[in-house]
Amino acid sequence: RRFPEGSERGQRKPRLIPRGLKNRLEIEAVFCYHQSMKETPQLPPVQTDQRGEIRRFSLQGTDFAAISTKKGFYRGGDFHNVVQYIVVVRGEFEVTTRENERDVVTKKRAGELISFPPMVPHLLKALTDSVFIEWLDGPFHVEKYPPYRKLVEEQLKNPPG
Repeated sequence: RRFPEGSERGQRKPRLIPRGLKNRLEIEAVFCYHQSMKETPQLPPVQTDQRGEIRRFSLQGTDFAAISTKKGFYRGGDFHNVVQYIVVVRGEFEVTTRENERDVVTKKRAGELISFPPMVPHLLKALTDSVFIEWLDGPFHVEKYPPYRKLVEEQLKNPPG
């Protein structure tokens, strides 16, 4: 019996797609992430703290960030001058945006796309251990939105739990 090149009897190839991914969008997002890491394996986590981890990568000229967030922690508290897109890969978030001088709160789950228009402040709170991938529709520029960012900064000083 012949085995694929580089493998031997009894050895299994590593899984590219982790167990538990339920839909095509999750699988495609993980595949893109793994492909980009093959192209740039030297990329370390850009940031690791008690909230989770951020890994940045580029794919076909677009810069992405894969972000893990532990249950109860915030991300964001800012706004951008271009559209920001987020695909929730795993978990669930409470998403707060500032629209027409009021806070609008929605929930987003794995497989859903979030789109923040330019100059709209936003804040995400992980309702479960979660992962999302984000990118901007243009050059990266960020401004902090003080009322939301204050929540993020206070939580970093006094984590939930």
